[in-house]
Amino acid sequence: MAAPEIIKKVRRIELVTRRLVNPQLTGAYHSVFKGRGMDFDQVTPYAAGDDPRFIDWNVAARTGDLHVKRFVEERELTVQIMVDVSASMRFGTTDETKRALAAQLAAVFAVLAIRNNDRVGLAMFDHEVEAYIPPKKGRKHIMRLITQILDHQPRGGTTDLVAALRYVARVTRRRSIILVVSDFLSDSWETELTLLARRHDVIPVVIEDLRERSFQPQSAVVRPWWERLLGMGGLVALRDLETGAQVLVDPESAATRTWELGQDRRRQERQKAFVRLGLETLYFDTAHHADTDFVRAIAAFFRRRSRRS
Repeated sequence: MAAPEIIKKVRRIELVTRRLVNPQLTGAYHSVFKGRGMDFDQVTPYAAGDDPRFIDWNVAARTGDLHVKRFVEERELTVQIMVDVSASMRFGTTDETKRALAAQLAAVFAVLAIRNNDRVGLAMFDHEVEAYIPPKKGRKHIMRLITQILDHQPRGGTTDLVAALRYVARVTRRRSIILVVSDFLSDSWETELTLLARRHDVIPVVIEDLRERSFQPQSAVVRPWWERLLGMGGLVALRDLETGAQVLVDPESAATRTWELGQDRRRQERQKAFVRLGLETLYFDTAHHADTDFVRAIAAFFRRRSRRS
C-alpha cells in the first residue's frame, strides 16, 4: 500500500501531466509514432480523386459500378517504459530527485500513449528487473505505473542496464516503442542496446544532475550546494549511493578537476554511442524540470523525429 505522501505525489503528477499533454503534443505523438500498417476497412463507390490503384475489380464486375477499397491505420502500439530505480536515481541537489523526475516523464509519455489508444508497460530495474507491469490501457493503469515508480523500494543499489535490456527484449514480442529512462551510470550496455534497437524503436531518456559532473557553481550569485549543506567551504564528505563508499573531496583540488574532465569524457562517449546507433535521445536535468520544460523538450524531440522521417 502506498504511503499518503506517495499518493499525494501521484495525484499531483497526474493532474500536472493531464494539463501538459495538450492536443498539439498528442497529435505530434500520433504523427511521429506510426501504426504497424493499414487494415482493410470497407468498400465504397468510386469518387473523383480516388486512387485507381485501390479499385476493387471483383466488386466492380459484380455490381457494374466502380468501387474502391478503404483502409484505416492499424494504430494500436505498445510502449514499454524502462525506469532505472537504482540508488543513484535517488540523487538530486535541487527540489527533485532523478527518480521523481523519471516518474513525471514516464507519466507524460504514458498519457500520450493512452490518448492515442496505445498500450503502456513498465519495467523497473537496478541490478536486475525488480518489477514488470505488462502493457495495458486506461487511466487507472497509468496511476498504477506512477505509484510503482515512486513507491517501489529497490532490493539492490547498483545498476545493471545490460540485464534490464535483455529482460525487456525477452518479454517484448511485438515491435514496440521502448523508452529507457536512466542516468546511464552503467557500463558495457551498447551491445545490448544495439540488439534491442534492431527490433524496436528505442529512445534513451537520460536524466542527470548537474553536480554529478561538476562541483563548480553556475552563477556567482548562487552559493555552491556543498556550502549550503555544510554552511562553509573546504572539504566535502560524499557518499556513493550505490556502493556506500565515502570520501572527502576538495572542490578546488586538481583531483576534482580531473574527475570533472573524466565525467565530460564519459558523457561524450555515451552520446557518441547513441549517434552510432542512430538513436534520437532526450536529456533532462533535475535543475530544469519546470512543467514548461517538459513540453518544450518533448515537442522539440517530436519535431526532430518528424524531420528525420
